Amino acid sequence: MADKTTKILLGAIALGLWLNAVLPLFKPSVSSAQADWPYLTSIDKSLNSLDRHLSRIDTAVEKVQAIADAVEKVQAIADGTCPNKQICPSK
Repeated sequence: MADKTTKILLGAIALGLWLNAVLPLFKPSVSSAQADWPYLTSIDKSLNSLDRHLSRIDTAVEKVQAIADAVEKVQAIADGTCPNKQICPSK
């Protein structure tokens, strides 16, 4: 009885090993499946370029916002509505 069980278990292990070795031959790998599409590299480069441009735009918007804040402060000083008493002494 133990001999029969051992043979069944070893046969199942052997079958599993063969299936693990043979099945990948019938499935394309991920890299070869993606390599069939020639525009992938071009799209990736375009997206990287777009990301760089958006980063530059974001930096420019931050600079414009800082300038707008400075203009508001100067306008408050000119109007006499400046809340900072050290910069704008009361009249």
